[in-house]
Amino acid sequence: MRETHITCVADGSNIGGRRREQWWRQFHDVRFIVDETEHFVMGTASGDECNCLIDTLRQQLNLDCDPRAVRAFVQTRHATLVHGDYLELQIHWRDVISGLAHVAGRDIVPGSYKIVCLDAMFIGNGDVEGTGAISLYIARQNANHFVPLLRPDTFDSDDDISGSRSASNKSSCDEADPNPSEDKPDEPPPDDPSAGNTETAAIVAKSFASLQSLAADASSKSERHGFTEVDSDVSSAPSQDEASNDEASSAAYDSDATDLFHLEV
Repeated sequence: MRETHITCVADGSNIGGRRREQWWRQFHDVRFIVDETEHFVMGTASGDECNCLIDTLRQQLNLDCDPRAVRAFVQTRHATLVHGDYLELQIHWRDVISGLAHVAGRDIVPGSYKIVCLDAMFIGNGDVEGTGAISLYIARQNANHFVPLLRPDTFDSDDDISGSRSASNKSSCDEADPNPSEDKPDEPPPDDPSAGNTETAAIVAKSFASLQSLAADASSKSERHGFTEVDSDVSSAPSQDEASNDEASSAAYDSDATDLFHLEV
């Protein structure tokens, strides 16, 4: 990067090497340090129609204009540029600044600037374009989305920094959500734990009483079932109705025993 030294600190820890996409989401405060003197945090830029480079440089130049009008200006300079496709820093940055000057009606010359672009996925790497006296600092996220780099002293509090970080986590070159979700209402305070313990104890006591009743009932049916079998052996010829009653009693016993087994488990 033309002898530009880049380091990164996330929540007080040094971060280096190749990182995954949107790795900064797991940290509260991510700062890039340029040449051990300049400290920056990542801002946000609109990905509408892949014009994030235009919106990023517009913010760094403090201009108020329509990025789509600037994109139309850039399109006229590059006949092979696909509409709605990504803009590349090395190829398009000069025409982007010229387009910003044209649309905003300002006397801005691209040769006055040097663009220092940090790569947020490859810490320590990036690009430097131009040789002007005024440096504009930007970052490239996820290999294709540009955002401005802002000095921490431009924020009023850490909440602003974290808010900017969260907003920059949106997918690259996605259009803005036309129906942002409203803030969720505060959850009601939890119930009194003592009341919950009392209710739980009552449920446990009732379940235990039911278990004892089921066990006693199954034991009683088991005894009756055994008596029926002995009585059948010594009897001469039981009627068909009595045999049906014995089968029903046996089926009921087996069912209760199975239920008791599963409840015990």
